[in-house]
Amino acid sequence: MNKLTNEAIGLSINNAAGYLPQGYKIKLCIEHFGYGFELYAPSGELINNQTKADSLPDEIDELIEVAKLHNYKALYGLQETRKMGMYTEIYVNADLKKDTPQEVIDILSAMCKKDGGAGCLSDKPRRWAYLFNNGSYYMPLTECAKLTHNDIAECYSLLAKGDIKNYCGEIEEFFDFIMPWCDGEFIGYYRYEESREPTLVYTDV
Repeated sequence: MNKLTNEAIGLSINNAAGYLPQGYKIKLCIEHFGYGFELYAPSGELINNQTKADSLPDEIDELIEVAKLHNYKALYGLQETRKMGMYTEIYVNADLKKDTPQEVIDILSAMCKKDGGAGCLSDKPRRWAYLFNNGSYYMPLTECAKLTHNDIAECYSLLAKGDIKNYCGEIEEFFDFIMPWCDGEFIGYYRYEESREPTLVYTDV
């Protein structure tokens, strides 16, 4: 592995140690075909596994969110919601208003660059950094993340597509965040891996 990859792995391990709920464990399993992960609850129960992972840092971050959600449900006696554990595709195609704050532009720019260390994302959901330009084998293998500025219209436009396991409603939270700054009614959609039809997102509802 190169130095950058080692640094990214080290950062992810440190994050796991700091963010995993007490008693939860993530185990790295290395086999001939590659590597994967197992997430264990404090009781020792295997609650999630990831095999043939494409990106070790991304998968560690994802399992941290799984552990946090599992712990929350255990504390409050909530039932599992299956769709929250499904891969969910997000598509965004929107012009932004001229008065969109620079803070919003900075956040979108960091997301398009998958810059998880950007200061502007520090108070946002951790996995927003991987929301765009990121795909899985459960959806079409296409991805996109473009934030462009039109000098004539004097506005920014966002075209983005990706998919993640929408454990904590990060996708809906993102649409809620960007909606006030979108110019136009239809701004995109999200679709669960087992759903035939997407959920369309409009600014006027």
